[in-house]
Amino acid sequence: MFIAGITLFTRAAIEGGVPEETAYALSDGYIQTVEECTNKSSIEKLSQKAALRFAQEVQKSGMQHYSREIEAAVKYIHLHLHVPVTLEETAEAAGISASYLSRLFKKETGMLFVDYIQKERIEAACNMLTYSDYTAAQISEYLCFSTQSYFIKIFRKYTGTTPAKYKKYKVQDWK
Repeated sequence: MFIAGITLFTRAAIEGGVPEETAYALSDGYIQTVEECTNKSSIEKLSQKAALRFAQEVQKSGMQHYSREIEAAVKYIHLHLHVPVTLEETAEAAGISASYLSRLFKKETGMLFVDYIQKERIEAACNMLTYSDYTAAQISEYLCFSTQSYFIKIFRKYTGTTPAKYKKYKVQDWK
């Protein structure tokens, strides 16, 4: 029943605007964690925690109201975090020129295009570190960071800590 519930939470979160990668990372993490539960009470507690976390992710994703073009660009970025993303390809997906996308992106999000991609990749990395068994090296490679040291540098820029320390403390908090 727990896994069925997590599946429903995941689908609802994606429909609510949570990037698929984030929703599936959460789902995988909760499914892995339930295997450690030893009684009904701990499963119920984990289920409540999962429902709250998925709801928070939906709320967080719903706070942004962008133009149609920027929504299309953001969606394209989220779907392509695991491959190199260029301004030109994203602009084409949004149906506008690259220079216009660059200006509009900064105006609406308050961030440069490349900074937004970095931030989203680090958010995905945080979820993967917390809710999966992937190593920092695997996550770095999956999210298209050129080197692991560059991944650590950017991770520290956005979180204030290293991936290893983040994983150690977040996994303890989560369980």
